[in-house]
Amino acid sequence: MIPADKSIPGWVKAGGAQYAHDVTDLSRILGGEAIGDIESDVQAAIFQEYRNTWGKGVIRVRIFRTRNRLTAQALFEKKKRKESTADR
Repeated sequence: MIPADKSIPGWVKAGGAQYAHDVTDLSRILGGEAIGDIESDVQAAIFQEYRNTWGKGVIRVRIFRTRNRLTAQALFEKKKRKESTADR
């Protein structure tokens, strides 16, 4: 599910992947970036960062498994709104 190290030219993994097997793991990994009531519907998640080899870029891959499609959509929309507000 997560690209292997150096499988994308110019990008390498920045540390190991973080796995959340339950809400407790998810809260620990996200720290202050809690996702509120949606957390209870997240069944598992994996997080991995990649950095480009010239040191100017970071990609954060976050994959969530949720209980249903509606929860997945709500999680995506909440994250999208947060990013949109941060860009202002």
